[in-house]
Amino acid sequence: MKCVKIGSTMLRQDIYHEEIVEGLTFVHERKKHLFSTVVNFTFHFGSRHEKKEHIGATHFAEHLYFKGTTTQSATDLAEAIEQTGGDVNAFTDRELTSFHCHVPSDSIDLAFKTLFQMLYDHTYSKEDFELEKNVVLSEIKSYLDSPDDEFQDLVWEIPWGEHGLGRRITGFEKNVEKLKYEAMQNFMSEVFLKAPLVISVVSPYTHQQIKKKLLKHMTQSKDLLLGDALLKKRKKIKVTRPQYKNFNKYHQFKTDQLHWAFHYPTCSAVHKNAMTWSALGAFMGMGSFSEFYRELREQEGLAYYVSVANHFFSDCGVLQGYVSCSANELEQVIRQSRNIVDSLEHRLTQDKVDQIKEMYAGIIKMNTEGSFSRSETLAKHIVFYNQVINLDELIQELDNITLKSLRKAAGELSKNKLSSFLFGPVKRFHKNKVLKLF
Repeated sequence: MKCVKIGSTMLRQDIYHEEIVEGLTFVHERKKHLFSTVVNFTFHFGSRHEKKEHIGATHFAEHLYFKGTTTQSATDLAEAIEQTGGDVNAFTDRELTSFHCHVPSDSIDLAFKTLFQMLYDHTYSKEDFELEKNVVLSEIKSYLDSPDDEFQDLVWEIPWGEHGLGRRITGFEKNVEKLKYEAMQNFMSEVFLKAPLVISVVSPYTHQQIKKKLLKHMTQSKDLLLGDALLKKRKKIKVTRPQYKNFNKYHQFKTDQLHWAFHYPTCSAVHKNAMTWSALGAFMGMGSFSEFYRELREQEGLAYYVSVANHFFSDCGVLQGYVSCSANELEQVIRQSRNIVDSLEHRLTQDKVDQIKEMYAGIIKMNTEGSFSRSETLAKHIVFYNQVINLDELIQELDNITLKSLRKAAGELSKNKLSSFLFGPVKRFHKNKVLKLF
């Protein structure tokens, strides 16, 4: 059967990017139909980049940047944005930390001003520091009480152990308790703010209009408390590529069901085979047509939640599968999962490949529409690829996937031992026998 070509999208994306100074890049996508604008400051610094003495500091810093500036309180900053109907927020990840404003487009100057002041004019008292430390400690404790959050934190220790990518983004309570007022001030101004920065904007304005506004606010921000750091060169932080750990592990937790995950090392976000591994993951466990979902849930009724997905980073990646099931059905779940993995090459057909490609093309196209998610994607493209990959290029990369390339990846997967993680009311039988089946 002849392979189906997804083809050109026939859509023009209006994107511009420019490195303002070394390590600080501006990227803008114009969407004329929008009534709102997203301004996103993404630092190429996450929990994996922390030194031992800084574990937990990036996430804690994210909180502290919201405590106010030399001229405005935290309440003043938030109310100014919220009064427009917009919002200001942030998140910390393993390789990136993002601060963003989503506002009506006529409030874009307020968004720029707010983010520059939060980051480069931040200040907080020792009392504020201790109060926010208690908030962060409470957040960590809440994750420890939540089976889903605890599972998601622990599952990353399996492939990478004590490497930065395997650590909890928040750090443990003991890490945060050790962080001191003066040390955090130094970390925020001398380490975090000097990391590479991408300012990504999605708006209805022209590139020239946005660039003019950005440069105006950068010039005005030079007089802020830490404004002199804005136009200084930023260098990428050196990282150590993690060594993949291949072993089985379990964790006792009081839950009704057992939660089981498996891992296999794949490739980085920038590797030529990243799209192939993404497609294979989709074939295995994304959507109702996928092999794991169809067999474990629809045919056997063994589990409600079934998924397989790839997680890519700047220098590595893993394929991760996840199933939750009753203790009595775990052995059958693992046996059938191993059977699916071992027979992937034979299960792949040209019709299946075409189905995967059509689905992924749809996902890629739809992901270009949300302005917030789009601002994140633009920033990630600059961080990982040092360019923005347009829609037609992504579709062409998808088109290049063949039955042969997918079967090759599937063969690699089936010939190797996969790591397993079991979470919940684990019994000796599960530890000594069941996990070894995979």
